[in-house]
Amino acid sequence: MRWAAAAMFAGLAMAPPALAADATAPVTLTVTVLNVSDAGGQIQVGVYDEAGFKAKHGTPVAGKITAARPGTMTVTIDGLAPGIYAVKMFQDVNRNGYFDFGFKFTEPYGFSNDPAAPIPSFDDAKFALNAGSNAITVTLH
Repeated sequence: MRWAAAAMFAGLAMAPPALAADATAPVTLTVTVLNVSDAGGQIQVGVYDEAGFKAKHGTPVAGKITAARPGTMTVTIDGLAPGIYAVKMFQDVNRNGYFDFGFKFTEPYGFSNDPAAPIPSFDDAKFALNAGSNAITVTLH
């Protein structure tokens, strides 16, 4: 399971800027992040298509890194194309750009749909992103 955790979050450090969507159908995703630790660091959010989510070192189609603020915060990603996606995120407490783990996860993490499994399938985390404004909520564990 240790290698799987590393693979799940490996692409977040390489998250490219949001890709431009069709100019006639702008898409915005606002992620409300619950349970942000007071340990500081930064929140790394990756938006994945199915192939990227399933790949061992998958790269997100869009991502954002922002300073962590304790409690609840929002992260907005613009310029996505409509489609089916899943979000992976973690709080990079020590700001080293990687999801740190040992025998258990040592940095807070979360997925869209808040699935029960610590390493969910794409089907458990997927959601539809439509033209216009979209919003989801993710709880860090």
